[in-house]
Formats: sequence, C-alpha cells, structure tokens
Amino acid sequence: MNSTPRYLLLGAGFSRNWGGWLATEAFEYLIGHREISSNRYLCEVLWSCTARGGFEEALGVVRIRHTREPSLMLENLTALNNAVRDMFQAMNDGFSSLPQFAFSPLVAGRGIRHFLTKFDAIFTLNQDTLLEQHYFGMGVESLSVATRGWMGAQMPGVRIQDAQRSNMPTNWAPSVWVEDSADFLVDPSMQVFYKLHGSSNWRSRFDADMLLVGNNKLQDISQFPVLSRYLSEFERALCTGRSKLMVIGYGFRDSHINTSIALAVETHGLRFFNINPDGAGQAEQLRRNAQGAIQQTSDLERIFVSGLCGASRRSIREICEGDNIEFQKVNEFFEG
Repeated sequence: MNSTPRYLLLGAGFSRNWGGWLATEAFEYLIGHREISSNRYLCEVLWSCTARGGFEEALGVVRIRHTREPSLMLENLTALNNAVRDMFQAMNDGFSSLPQFAFSPLVAGRGIRHFLTKFDAIFTLNQDTLLEQHYFGMGVESLSVATRGWMGAQMPGVRIQDAQRSNMPTNWAPSVWVEDSADFLVDPSMQVFYKLHGSSNWRSRFDADMLLVGNNKLQDISQFPVLSRYLSEFERALCTGRSKLMVIGYGFRDSHINTSIALAVETHGLRFFNINPDGAGQAEQLRRNAQGAIQQTSDLERIFVSGLCGASRRSIREICEGDNIEFQKVNEFFEG
C-alpha cells in the first residue's frame, strides 16, 4: 500500500452532482419558504447579504441582533432556523429518491464508489446525508470494491440514538445521531468519515442541533467537543508528512478551514488537488469577486501557488463517467 496518506475534503459542489443546492440556490429556496416569504424583515436581510456570504451571513446577522434584542428577534431567528432545517430535509428527501448514486462509467473501476474508497479518510463540510444514504449506507460491499478493501466505515465521537455500536443499522441516514465524545477510537480497518460542521440529523448531548450554519463557525465548533476534535483531526491529518489532499466543490470561504490548509502547506509541505469550476484560478476569482477588493495577490492565492499539485474544472460526474483525458489527470493524484 502506498505510504502517502491521501485525504478528501468535500464541499457543496460535490453534492451538486446529485442535485444538492449551492449557496446561491439555498438562498433561492429560503426566500420562497413559507416562514420567510411572509416575513419582510427576513427577506430584506437575505437580499442584503447576497453579495457578502449569502444565507449564512444573513443567519449571522439575525443571531447577533437576537443577542441584543432577544424578545424582539426570537420569532425571526426561529423562523430562519426552521427554514434552514427544512432546506436540508428537502435535499435529504431528494437524495433518498435518487434512481442511482453511482455514475455509469465507460470503463470498469471508475465509478464514484471505487473513487471514494481510495482515501484514508473523508472530511466533509456538507450537512446533508448523501453519502450516508448512498455510499456508507451500502455496507461493506460498497467499501470493499477497491484495493483498499475497507471492512466498513465509522464516524467517531457520535452514535446512533438508542443503539449500541455492536448492533447499528446499516442505513445511517434516517437515524438520529448523538454526540458521544467518549467514544473516539478509530479502527484502522474502517474508512473514517468526519462531518466537520455537523449534520442535519445530529444532536448534541444537550439535545441541541449539531448543524453549523452561519458566519461564526469556529466559535460554534468550540461548543461541541466532537466537532472540536474533528477539526483537530483534520489539521493533524494534513500536517502528517507527505500528506495529499483532494478538494471537491469547496468554495474556500471558511476561514478556519483555509487556515488549517495554509498551515499544512506552509509548514509541512501539503500538496492539494482542486476540483472546482474555477480550477487553479479559484483563489484569484474569489479575490476578484470580493466586494471592494484591492487588486493584490491574496493569502489564499499564495497558498494555491505553494501547495496546488493539480486541478480540474470539470465535475466529478464528468470525470468518472467517461472523460478519459481528465480522468488520467485526476488519477495522477494517487500515483507516487
């Protein structure tokens, strides 16, 4: 087995291949939600934040005002939180009715499940249950299709509510997961799945949502021991010598994630491959799109120059289905 650890980081652009919503599409869902469309204040906040962080910025604005005027803003904050939960539920319901998860590759061994098994661990910023339903939920057979031959998968630090780990159901998605920070043993025969921002079906030990949405995620992470541990595991993995990271569909808008990647690039020589419509130019495009940005090289652009080992502007669906030229380029990530 190759000694170079390889990790995967997923953003909303990954789920988009199966119909999941990007941030702009989430905004369009929310302004049509029954609790938002009838609320003039929330509509105005959402529209005002479209150019600076979208619906997550809007949620941050409402939360800050709620801390100052709790009695006045409680109804607004509750309505926005409900709409966000409904949005994730709508996506999860849509994923559950997918006719198929696996693409139809022209060449055997190039399906999405085969691709996913190649990574030592999968980190995701997504709170939907796409992978729980259609990858991890398929059991050992799904995880052993590649040469890695995983015996199963695990999400350390959480457990299915009212279930013992020895008798866990195969399908993770419909279940409610609860925080269990005392149980963080990682089995090397299992592929590990870390949901860095929690999940739409997770609850804390105090029965609070473990669904991190907003513009202050680092502070929110500190409130949950499991998510704090997950971020530490992400940083540890990237800072392991010779590590490589593949990034799919991440917008590079979460400062705490960017900081972890930058640290690994600058101090441990991390190399990363970026799959995104802007490819190697994503950091430059983000700077150009920033409101009032001065035309100077950004810190993120410097990280791209120092750490990028390749990029693709095509979707993972195109790559897996039959784009032979691009597939060979992406596959070089696993060589050497």
